[in-house]
Amino acid sequence: MTETLGIDLDINPFEAVVVEEEDGTRHFDLSTFPRVEHLLIGKPVDVVADSVKMLCGICPISHHLAGMRALDQIYGATHLPETALDVRLLLHYASVLDLAAGRLLFTNREVAVAAKKVARDACAAIGMTGHFPSVAVPGGVTQAATEWDLEPLHRLVGKLKEVLNTSPAHVSSGYVGTNVALVSRNGELNPLGDIVGVIRDGSFSSFPVTDWTARVVESRPGSVSPFPLLDGQSYRVGPRARAAFSCVDGDTIAELYDAAVAMVELAAKPSLYGDDLRADVSETPVSQTGTGIVDSPRGILVHHYEIDENGILTGAQILTPTAQNDPWLTQMLTDAHTEEEMERAIRIADPCVPCVSAPPGKMTIKVKED
Repeated sequence: MTETLGIDLDINPFEAVVVEEEDGTRHFDLSTFPRVEHLLIGKPVDVVADSVKMLCGICPISHHLAGMRALDQIYGATHLPETALDVRLLLHYASVLDLAAGRLLFTNREVAVAAKKVARDACAAIGMTGHFPSVAVPGGVTQAATEWDLEPLHRLVGKLKEVLNTSPAHVSSGYVGTNVALVSRNGELNPLGDIVGVIRDGSFSSFPVTDWTARVVESRPGSVSPFPLLDGQSYRVGPRARAAFSCVDGDTIAELYDAAVAMVELAAKPSLYGDDLRADVSETPVSQTGTGIVDSPRGILVHHYEIDENGILTGAQILTPTAQNDPWLTQMLTDAHTEEEMERAIRIADPCVPCVSAPPGKMTIKVKED
């Protein structure tokens, strides 16, 4: 005889829970986002790097790319062919369009729908037809792009340019701390760069991604709210952080426009359709550590893997933009005086939760005491 269990629970996807502590500090509740690294220990690193793309239904592409970039290091792929780099970049920019479009469904549905279609078309052109990608492999990609209809992409660029020209600049959050983003060796923003750029007090510095774990330390190791510190100081990542590296605005329309323009440029490159798909890689690991970093739509995403001589995972760190921006969001929530200001703070920090897709003014703010 079977037993039927019923769960009587109302779930509001637009609800944001803010925890207020005795000293008045408010922080966004991340308790529903448990750390999963301990569940990966003991598994082959190849299996881990492929399975992590399913950690987040919102950002599967970013987790896929970060995991594979970690494997690039582990298997000794130091220089990827141009075709492989271009295909990975196209996949990344498609994810930017897809994610940013979700935030526009209630304010500019026409642009949102168009961006979603362009993202799907681009993904299909490089072999991703489902929700979870299998495009990148250690040292490269599985296939080059096939030609696809670019007219919707060109129309989207034109529409976004019109909107940008008539939109006011975003309102500053008043942030005066450290901004972190991935860059190329020349200091220009690069979502798949090998250099971590840092702007602090108006000064630029940088370090290689391989030094990440030596420079960035969780002040609350293993916590869902780890409060990571770069050289002992908090920092932020994401569109607003990237805006500090250029004259480009950090709002959603600007993100979409930059990504769409980058896709147009990639589509015009013969290398996107080339034959050199993969660098020579070792059949066995050549390094027992790999740090894969992607400057995802929401900001820097880190996958750090440590393995034994048999390629079995012995240690891991998955550091999301949501976790890295938690100190910034905590400060904004603490400074907020009304629910409207709390909603604005949450939208600015953009944690990876459904509530940020709520219509303007419709986010349900629930404040509870710790």
